[in-house]
Amino acid sequence: VGRSARLPVLPTLQRAAGTAQTGRSRAERRQGPRFIVRERAIAGLPELGSAPVVIVDDVITTGSTLRNAGRVLSTALASPLHGRAIAYRAAR
Repeated sequence: VGRSARLPVLPTLQRAAGTAQTGRSRAERRQGPRFIVRERAIAGLPELGSAPVVIVDDVITTGSTLRNAGRVLSTALASPLHGRAIAYRAAR
């Protein structure tokens, strides 16, 4: 999405070890994946200032992936965060 809009795209998060969300129950998915900030990517952002950062997820089912990613990034960045997804799927 960012590249097609000719915006900078940086891999700032790494998914921590754990079970994939696919195939898990709604209750298990609500816990969501854990993320680790890639410090090298964050260190390369001094020019970002207070420019907004957009986290893009492929599909929202429970919202836990965007919530957890935003929580981790908000502690590492002073920029406003926005979450967006390509699709929404109702959790079962």
